[in-house]
Amino acid sequence: MGKPKRQSFTHEQRLKAFVLRARRITAHSLWREQKELLEKLHAGQMNVTVTLDHQTGEVTYVHREEFPEEELLESLAARIRPLILKSEELYDSRVLDSIAARVPAASFPDYILPIEDWHKLWAVVATRDESAQAYFIVTDRGAASDQDLTYAWLYGDVVHGDDKEVESKGLSIEQRYKAAAGIVTRIVDCTELPLLLIRMLVDEQVLIVDNEVFEREVVAKRTVFITPVQAYAAVDPEAPLLLNGGP
Repeated sequence: MGKPKRQSFTHEQRLKAFVLRARRITAHSLWREQKELLEKLHAGQMNVTVTLDHQTGEVTYVHREEFPEEELLESLAARIRPLILKSEELYDSRVLDSIAARVPAASFPDYILPIEDWHKLWAVVATRDESAQAYFIVTDRGAASDQDLTYAWLYGDVVHGDDKEVESKGLSIEQRYKAAAGIVTRIVDCTELPLLLIRMLVDEQVLIVDNEVFEREVVAKRTVFITPVQAYAAVDPEAPLLLNGGP
């Protein structure tokens, strides 16, 4: 027998679960401590150093790229998975639909974009298709977009161990990881924004969400735990007594 079908979330349950997940995502150390680096990846910023040899007149160009450690990006990517899988209750469009269901368009404050614009924003970064978010790389096996490389890294190198060479077009794990860094960063940014949207709607008193979800601990911060205990020793009365050199 297969697993029983999981009951769908109510809109209230989905929004609570999203707030908790989004807080956990944005609490990640990579997002908190290397924001400046991630902003450059988000924008696709390029740094090219131009050097002129005054004797020969030769000009050289060097493109320097900087990325966070792969292990950090991997753990951050794991936290966003429920938001990018269509089978998940927290898939981004479902969360936005739940917001719309709880807050009619007429109740949206004037300074907040309508929910349709939030759907468009999410679609740019979280919809998986054959397009590229920032670039294509062409090899002798064909062209690979940054999206191809990202999901080859996520499902081939990180999660399942699938053979993703077709999507990679012969490109290395470094190229897959570099593409993923930009796209994961954009997805996290577009996770933080709906979290702020929910917070604003709650503050405007047009959306009711249990305030506890904004306060609950969402990450385990301690690594050492000290707990007072009492210790007892039990002796089997039928066992030979071996204490103090006895028989």
